[in-house]
Amino acid sequence: RSVSKYRETYMPRGYLTHMYDVLSGISKGFTFNPTLNEHADGRCLLKSVKEKCLVIYDRLYFSKETILQHFAQKTYFLMRCRTKANKHIDRFFDSSKKSTSFKYNGHRLYLFKIKHPKTGESNVFVTNLPRRWRKSKIIRGIYRLRWEVETFFKELTGITKAEQWHSKSYNGILQELYARFWKINFTKISMAKAGQKPLDPDK
Repeated sequence: RSVSKYRETYMPRGYLTHMYDVLSGISKGFTFNPTLNEHADGRCLLKSVKEKCLVIYDRLYFSKETILQHFAQKTYFLMRCRTKANKHIDRFFDSSKKSTSFKYNGHRLYLFKIKHPKTGESNVFVTNLPRRWRKSKIIRGIYRLRWEVETFFKELTGITKAEQWHSKSYNGILQELYARFWKINFTKISMAKAGQKPLDPDK
């Protein structure tokens, strides 16, 4: 397709949504589509999540369909909220409260307002975590684990050069992606077998 008056590209446009285990460092799955629909892709990946597991969302914000899928699958979630997502969330943004809860489609959701220690900026999070996990310090610590995704992305693009393709077809690029994900996973699994322990989720 043309990308300018004098230039063409043979590369298909692709958007990658990725599910990553922050405790083991292993990639659990990804979607690769020609159009951007992260919420639908996220729900597709969510189908493989086991009961009682926790999903920490990096880019995906409050979504009714995603939340209801979590309750249907009996899994936990932690995601950021934007204003105008829901009337309860809007009121919480404007209030001086640091935590609250509300009923949503028959389910109890918990909101936390957490201030960044350096920037002073406040973020609002929504979760369905059990009571012993519902503390601001724990929520902040859990969400900080999502930084491991950035490390994986650096490995994918920096070390395995995942944005430099040899193939010009969609299937060829998928093969290259799967090979790179396999290479990283194999390395992480080998490191774990050599004695590196995963993080303790209770800490």
